[in-house]
Amino acid sequence: MDLVGAMKVTGKLKITKIDEFGNKSILLTKNLVVNGGLSWIAGRLVDTGTDPGHTIPGEISAMKIGTSSTAEAGGQTDLISPVATQTTLDSVNVSGNTVQFSATYGPSNPGTEEALKEAGLFTGTGNVGGGDIMVCRTVFPIVTKQTPDTIIINWNLTISAS
Repeated sequence: MDLVGAMKVTGKLKITKIDEFGNKSILLTKNLVVNGGLSWIAGRLVDTGTDPGHTIPGEISAMKIGTSSTAEAGGQTDLISPVATQTTLDSVNVSGNTVQFSATYGPSNPGTEEALKEAGLFTGTGNVGGGDIMVCRTVFPIVTKQTPDTIIINWNLTISAS
């Protein structure tokens, strides 16, 4: 008897904006795991000891924010209009079948007021021209980040049976 299972990867973000007076606003949204992200997940499942020609891709370790409202699409490899990158995540936590990636964009990051509408999760430092991979991308309603504001993104990826 063959057992066939399917795996589903979903992502959810909690975007918290804290203004210079400490007022908080929270936006919850979902994301798309892009084609490169699906390939990245498959690549992480392979042990280099079983295939000498395979190199396990690097870990998710960067997040970008941007200003484009272009819809997510599987073939996208980078944000459309990135304005800031966090090359070091605040934390990565695993709980059961969910991994949470957190990043903070503090005052002056970016250095000007921006109408944020997109975010992406990346391997390496997020340099897709240098071989890093965008795993997920999301588009959301405008979050205006003024220079003194802080944005905190908690990004959960959950792997489940579909």
